[in-house]
Amino acid sequence: MRIRYRRLVFPAAAALLIAVLASGCGGGGSSSSGDRSGVAVTATISGNIVSITAHTDRSDIAKVWAEVTGVASTVSLTGSGQNWSGSVAVTAQANTVVTVKVYAQDSLGNVLGPGVAQVKTGEFGTQPTVTGTVVNRDDNKPVVGATVTLGGQTTATDASGRFVLTGLLAGTTQEGVITKSGFAEARFTVNVTAGTVDVGRITLTATQDLPPPVAVFP
Repeated sequence: MRIRYRRLVFPAAAALLIAVLASGCGGGGSSSSGDRSGVAVTATISGNIVSITAHTDRSDIAKVWAEVTGVASTVSLTGSGQNWSGSVAVTAQANTVVTVKVYAQDSLGNVLGPGVAQVKTGEFGTQPTVTGTVVNRDDNKPVVGATVTLGGQTTATDASGRFVLTGLLAGTTQEGVITKSGFAEARFTVNVTAGTVDVGRITLTATQDLPPPVAVFP
């Protein structure tokens, strides 16, 4: 009976030990998708500029690059070892998700990644945009339907007197013109930058409020 008991116990103990080892190996090998990629990515957007930071789990990384939605060529990141960063200008419509995929290559040519991050464009997208509000000088009420022209673009103010012009050339200074029947023409100047520039409130003066023209005698 003792011999049978020992023969039964040894296989059972061995099986238990194998199960424990297998369980420990399985736990050590499991990881999140970010861990499996080997590249952790953070992306932010300001105006039309997407800034990218990447951290790898390796110190022998030779180069890191990113693929960004709407950008034809890859974006090379700068850095060394585990930390890399870079930025790129994108063009996207309003409320659009921009996906950033980052890859890393070690000194032996092995590629890690992609690590993935996503950012969302704002209300006006990533195109240079100028916005403002047109009001009546007398009562500060919105002027509806005023025509606003700036940089070759034309639009009309809405029910709240607000206007939005997109597709302008960043890095330029533009003069805008606002016209409305019954009001004197108004002009404003704006420095167009990447993203959105709010010129604030612009007042229109009703023509009946203007001083009479100065008499000219021959």
